[in-house]
Amino acid sequence: MKSSLSAEDTENDLLPHLCSTMAILSLVLAGELLALALVLVQNPLLTFSWVQLGYTSMIVQWIILLSAWALCQLSRIFSRVSVVIGGCLAYGTVLLIALLILVGAWYIMDDDPSGMGLLKNMLLAAIFSGIFLRYLYLQQQLRNQQQAELQSRIQALNARIRPHFLFNSMNAIASLIPVNPELAEQVVENLSELFRESLKETSLVPLAQEIDLCRHYANIEKVRLGDRLQLEWSCDHVLSSVKVPSLTLQPLVENAICHGIQGLPEGGLVSISTRVDKEVLRIIVTNPVSENSDNRTDCLPELKNNGVALQNIAYRLQAYYGKKASIEAKQHCHQGVNYYQVTLTIDMEE
Repeated sequence: MKSSLSAEDTENDLLPHLCSTMAILSLVLAGELLALALVLVQNPLLTFSWVQLGYTSMIVQWIILLSAWALCQLSRIFSRVSVVIGGCLAYGTVLLIALLILVGAWYIMDDDPSGMGLLKNMLLAAIFSGIFLRYLYLQQQLRNQQQAELQSRIQALNARIRPHFLFNSMNAIASLIPVNPELAEQVVENLSELFRESLKETSLVPLAQEIDLCRHYANIEKVRLGDRLQLEWSCDHVLSSVKVPSLTLQPLVENAICHGIQGLPEGGLVSISTRVDKEVLRIIVTNPVSENSDNRTDCLPELKNNGVALQNIAYRLQAYYGKKASIEAKQHCHQGVNYYQVTLTIDMEE
């Protein structure tokens, strides 16, 4: 299971994580291109030497891979020192590894190392490693900035959706006070438990916890709407390991109740289905709507009060999962009854 944000992603690192599979493959490819360029510069194309290419590639790859490993081991130190000290430490580490590899290669190949030859190769190593480390640093700083902006955006969206939840819940309590004050008091107590969970500073929560949150909210609305509100839950038992952005499912249930069931004198059934099929999570919320509903097919509804909630969820899903998540809302007719259905899909595969 995977999400777009993790603790590792939000750290303000000096350099990217160089020990991942994709990073190693990229480094090997870059090293091979560098070795080829060095051989072509030293020899005309007509006298190209494959032996020299192999020898140069071996040295370059050893320097790159050992440097990547060393920088990975030093990553915790980089996070505790200033950028200047961390940069100097990284640069010095790469140059030291280059020196050891060059001297070792000469002795292994039974070559007599010359001072000028070693100086020339160390200058090349200093130039290319400096350029490459600078590129990696700028790349990571851009990534840190993007992650910071993304985290701020998610926090802002969460701040918008939680008051929205509060206002609708308080309206339900207000309608109970003149009719049944004791029941209203019980609802307030339940609501306090509900908000204790919903206001936790947690980006991702287990889907089972999100479903429990929705059950609490639906119970509050059921007290207000009575028999007009019927609920049908169809949830897989494997969902305890699945994590989703907090307050993802609750606004969908809220929309179904407030803009579906509440507008029908006879009420209706809200169906909530969650299942995982081949690492793909699908959440489907279906509710009946009146014939003059403003909901439009294949688009997110622009409802007077709650349209922002679905747009909010869409933005948060995009922020966490990118193209791996989608939300679709559509209206259809079945046996003479209009239904509004929201389908949320997340590809959880790594």
